[in-house]
Amino acid sequence: MDALTQSEATRGGQAADRELQRRIVNFLFEKGLWSLQHLETEVHGGVAVIKGRVRTYYEKQLATCCCQRVAGVLRVINDVCVLDVAPATPRSSNLT
Repeated sequence: MDALTQSEATRGGQAADRELQRRIVNFLFEKGLWSLQHLETEVHGGVAVIKGRVRTYYEKQLATCCCQRVAGVLRVINDVCVLDVAPATPRSSNLT
């Protein structure tokens, strides 16, 4: 492959990655969960990388599942962190 053809192929791949990233972002937005709408996404050669923070492990898994459902995604790398939220302490009841 000569340099010009390789350069054109690279540009075409980058354009496809940008389009795939746009579709992933739209899909996450359409899910309606605030935490998924604010995740960062990158795509390189059909591999989606998602980053950010969510409140629950369920939301982290949901982000992976959503990305996997977008046509053209070959693999998902989930670098999303689950926030360490302390569980609510039960209130003591004063039964007298």
